[in-house]
Amino acid sequence: MAHQAVHSGNPVTPLEAPWKYVEKMAHIKDPNRRLYAGMLSALDESVGNITRALQERGMLNNTIIVFSTDNGGPANGFDMNDANNWPLRGLKATLWEGGVRGTGFIWSPLLEKSGYTSQHLLHVTDWLPTLLHAAGFNMSQLPKDLDGSDQWTAISRNVDSERTEILLNIDQREKSFAIRSGDMKLVFAKGGYTRQFLDWYPPDQVVNIFSRPESNFSAEACLGCDRAIKFWKNQDELKILERRMAKTYRMDNSSGRHSSPELYRTNVYQSVYKMEQQGRRHRSQNPLVVRCGPPPPEALTNCKPWLKPCLYNITADPCEFYNLADDQEAVVETLRERVKLYEKGSLPPHNSTIDDAGLPYRHNGVWVPWRNISDEATAGNKLPLLF
Repeated sequence: MAHQAVHSGNPVTPLEAPWKYVEKMAHIKDPNRRLYAGMLSALDESVGNITRALQERGMLNNTIIVFSTDNGGPANGFDMNDANNWPLRGLKATLWEGGVRGTGFIWSPLLEKSGYTSQHLLHVTDWLPTLLHAAGFNMSQLPKDLDGSDQWTAISRNVDSERTEILLNIDQREKSFAIRSGDMKLVFAKGGYTRQFLDWYPPDQVVNIFSRPESNFSAEACLGCDRAIKFWKNQDELKILERRMAKTYRMDNSSGRHSSPELYRTNVYQSVYKMEQQGRRHRSQNPLVVRCGPPPPEALTNCKPWLKPCLYNITADPCEFYNLADDQEAVVETLRERVKLYEKGSLPPHNSTIDDAGLPYRHNGVWVPWRNISDEATAGNKLPLLF
């Protein structure tokens, strides 16, 4: 079921929900956030209706319910929405964790083990082989070069996963890429939203801890964007936030660098080596809740992804506070080589500009094909490669 909630609608009324759902959210002061919560409540009821229908028809005991998302939320007014990914960095359409890490759950009596938080690295392409396996499909009939990995055994039993690496994206138009291998993630972006939205965008409940300077984003670049929420500046209010954090970090006063040995741990080499040997390795454990501790003063300035790639240990630093690229040059080079290898087998993006001729008002109010793009199919291939 591809639910449209909680997507934005048209520019006139981007967020809408029946009043019976919105009125339950009277405790939420921000009107857009209140509407968003109402939309989410309607979505929740819809999932409940589906579950109830399966139960009434005696089908629930042989059902796997997967609730997931295609990307992080459009926070900070992006897409005229009021979603939130905090404390993760960035938003929808970026390569930061707030854009690429999706929430979700699996419920099924068919799971051999349940009631746990999965630590498996999983990509959207994994769902096809995973659910086919669960349904009893003959897995030997699948193509050998399938992008996705079968994760059913790993998820059902909470055992080691086959996947240790994810290519998050390569975009020759924006000149950007990101890759996750084991604990480590490499991000580079000369342009695009990853460069534009590299901040942390908090919910309204803690917005007073942040400053909100005037936005420097143009309407063309970000339709409906609110003013950018920048970083903590009021140290007294920051102390309030710190007390809410269950996990704190120590800083080396002489260098300003993070002193936690967990931050510098890497299993990139083992992951790459074992993949090349057709082996796999389960990544290290993440905490149950995303807790990042207070940010270091240089969190917003220690990474300039348009100048050179930034490196993060996502297991130890899920909020991408600490850029390790200067200290881990060998890891950076290893991951760059992995991206280079992926790019050799990739096709450049073939995005077209908005064409007024395709809008529904020109076709009796419906979306229909309106162009023959066979002559344009190779247009994207003219873009220069990143490597």
